[in-house]
Amino acid sequence: MNHPIQCSLENTARITKLLSISSENRNQEWQSEFFAYLPNACFMAGDPQVTHGPDGFPYFELYYTPPGYSGNYYCIESILDTVLSQGLGISIHRQKGSAEWVFTYGDLLNYKLTQYFYQLPDIDPSPDYI
Repeated sequence: MNHPIQCSLENTARITKLLSISSENRNQEWQSEFFAYLPNACFMAGDPQVTHGPDGFPYFELYYTPPGYSGNYYCIESILDTVLSQGLGISIHRQKGSAEWVFTYGDLLNYKLTQYFYQLPDIDPSPDYI
């Protein structure tokens, strides 16, 4: 039985706090927390919902939800199949014009297949032939 995917306001608060940390202070622990809370964090859709990034590819725009927001919530888990079927990436914004984080179509496909946004290949660093 399929259950509707729930977006989490608690995860949203954690993501907002994590993104307030300057990029030079973001380490492996920061990245692990960010990717753990992100899939079910609540966002609102941009208007328009889909735009083209500087790379020319289409992205579904997600924005932070302001306090007291009562509209529709979107989380990556709830829109993943739709954006993949339409060949879209996802961009996450605090405000119009500047993305806080961008996931390409390939990043999202990797997440769908592995449950990891980014994953190092499982390759033996010292193969027998060296």
